[in-house]
Parts: sequence; C-alpha cells; structure tokens
Amino acid sequence: MRFKIKVCGLTRLRDALEALELGAGALGFVFYPPSPRFLTFKQAEAIVKKLPAEGEKIGVFVDFDVEEAERIAHQIGLTGIQVYRPQLVPKGKLLRIFAFRVGESFPKLDCLPSADYLLFDSYSPKYYGGSGQKFNWELLKKKRFSLPAILAGGLNAENVYQAILTTGVDAVDVSSGVEASPGVKDKIKLRKFIKRANLAFADRGAFNEKKNTSQ
Repeated sequence: MRFKIKVCGLTRLRDALEALELGAGALGFVFYPPSPRFLTFKQAEAIVKKLPAEGEKIGVFVDFDVEEAERIAHQIGLTGIQVYRPQLVPKGKLLRIFAFRVGESFPKLDCLPSADYLLFDSYSPKYYGGSGQKFNWELLKKKRFSLPAILAGGLNAENVYQAILTTGVDAVDVSSGVEASPGVKDKIKLRKFIKRANLAFADRGAFNEKKNTSQ
C-alpha cells in the first residue's frame, strides 16, 4: 500500500512514534549536516531500531549517489532513500524517492525508471527541504507523471487541503510546518495536518469516483 503522508526531519523517537500513531505512512531522517534537523547515521539507527515494522523509514541523502545511499540505508535499517542525485541504476529492495527542487520553472526530470516516487520541493540556496517555503503549485498542476508524485515545501495544516486538490499529487511531505522548533514536532500541529491531508485525499477520491460514474 502506498503511503500518502511523510513526516520528515525527525530527530526524536517520541515524535516518530507519534507520527505513526497519528497516521503517517513514512518517516524521514535527514543526513545533511547544514540542516537544523541533521542526524548522524548512528543517531538515526538508534531511533529506527525502536520503531514498529509498519511505515516506511526514509533516509534523506543530499550529497550521495543512489548506490552509496542504499548501502548506508541497509546498514542502519531504513526501508528507503530520498536522493537529490538521481541515477539510472538497477532497482534494489529499497524504496527510492528522487527529489527535485522547483524554482521559477520546472526542473528537468532524469533517470525516472530507477525511482518509485518523485518528490517536488521548493528551491532554496541554503536548504534541501525544511525551508518552510512553498513554490508555485501551478507549475505542478497540469503535470502528469508515470510515477507517484510527492509535494513538499511550505506545507502546513492550513494549506495542505488546497495543495492536494490543486496539484493532484499522490502524497505530501511535511517538516517545518508541524514543528515546535527545528527537529521537534508539535503533536497538535501534526494531528491537524494529517487529518486535513487525509480529508483532502478522501474528498478528491470521492469527486473522481463521482466524475467517472457520470461519464
């Protein structure tokens, strides 16, 4: 079953468990030192070992090639990787998310056959994710992909419903929008975000079903 909600930038076991309990289908751990949500591999491994089997555990690798990221992910018990260096390499057992940063125009998409998901995040000269800024969703609105698409960047409980309906994405990725401080999640914000996201996916599904039956 594909996940619909990914909670990223986790640094505490407590927050990871709460995200799963509230309905997140994937958890994200950031291995990018400039990020305020940075974890070492050992820190992430300590958290992952204490998590239940359900839910994807995704490592966010910025300065790593796909095969190197997968090797590390296997070692620390992750189930997937998110990389910013997409490559056309043979598929393995891990889930792959290829991430693209969207600025004023849409990026060139390469190596798609090697991916399971495409993630579209806001371009920032300083951050890879977690910037709290959203890009122009109209750039994504009319795009159609052969793979499931994930929307990230500036999402929160107030705008996620509209974001899902506007872009038609298959999943959403949230980090700063559900935080009390960088790397520390706020359970109330998280609960509200997941509730609103699930409502949007349900409403869109009901609308599409009604549209199909009327044709």
